[in-house]
Amino acid sequence: MSEKAEKSLRKLVHGGVPFEYRATVWYVFSGGAARAARSSVKYASLKNKYSKKHREQIELDLHRTFPNHNFFSCFDGLNALARVLNAYALYNRGTGYCQGMNFIAGFLLLVMPEEYAFWTLSAIVEDSLKDYFCESMLGLLIDNTILEQLLLERAPRLACHLKDICFPLNYLSSKWFLCMYLNALPTETVLRIWDRTIFDGPKVLIEVAVAIALMHEQVLLAEGDMMSVLEIFGDIGSRIYDCESLMKEHRRVSNSRLFQEPLADLRARYFNDAVQTRHASFTVTVSGELDEPLSDGFVVCRKKRKRAMPIANKIAGADMAAFGELDAGDSMSRLLKDMLLSSAANRDKKAKPPRPPRTDLGEAEEPQASP
Repeated sequence: MSEKAEKSLRKLVHGGVPFEYRATVWYVFSGGAARAARSSVKYASLKNKYSKKHREQIELDLHRTFPNHNFFSCFDGLNALARVLNAYALYNRGTGYCQGMNFIAGFLLLVMPEEYAFWTLSAIVEDSLKDYFCESMLGLLIDNTILEQLLLERAPRLACHLKDICFPLNYLSSKWFLCMYLNALPTETVLRIWDRTIFDGPKVLIEVAVAIALMHEQVLLAEGDMMSVLEIFGDIGSRIYDCESLMKEHRRVSNSRLFQEPLADLRARYFNDAVQTRHASFTVTVSGELDEPLSDGFVVCRKKRKRAMPIANKIAGADMAAFGELDAGDSMSRLLKDMLLSSAANRDKKAKPPRPPRTDLGEAEEPQASP
């Protein structure tokens, strides 16, 4: 894709991807489509199997994943989520399953078909949130260090104030980055953040954190103790329902000197300087025999459903039958650009595209019973 075409496409994505195109855009630009194309492992060979090591924890977390959402109030949604999480634990045995993946996978299933969700989850865990889901959580530690540097550049007075009151910035990084803001902000705002993160890369997560801090800078500077600041950040979701204001602030933050250097280089620098030998990378794919398949193809779990992090129960569905095989090359990028341009033209005419009813969200495939 030429630089001019990429700039034009980025402008469209930053304006908000229409819901009917979001599954395709996320799948392609996350790298999920490319992973599916080049991998010798097929999702169909994994989805009816489970990981002995992680099965119990996955079953417990199924009932903690968006418990108020209709899709996860029935076996179809729960089984789809279980299949994706178990398949990923088998696909990447070094990482396996970690808590937090269930929310990312669940959110993806509300937007895209099951197989797309599996490969997009793989791309997010192994690229965007690299080294977050391991024992040391080293990737999160490094990105927290980058957050400190960006806050010092864009809001030095606030950065010094937070340091003076001993406010731990890792509270923000662990609360916001690990689940990509799912547990902190309204759904529509989260969707816009994911649009930009998947297209521009995980630096967006760090930039958005600084943008949120800047939007509340005067309030935060007025607080003289750590607990008051913790309370403000803990209730941040009720303060940012105007996602356009946050996106506008993010655009200002994104023109930083720090990110003139690629995020991968920044991560490498802070890895070497700050944490050095605390990490061993574990990215592997399936090898050897898989764990035994599910005997009946269903997840059986009678654990009492527990309430978890709140999220708006208003994501509209999409016609999953409309999605076919995708090419991750320039032709797909051009196709997506054409679709987004058409949608943008409709918005300019104030003709909103119709949203499919919730019943079109798409039922999870029923797995076949193993012989």
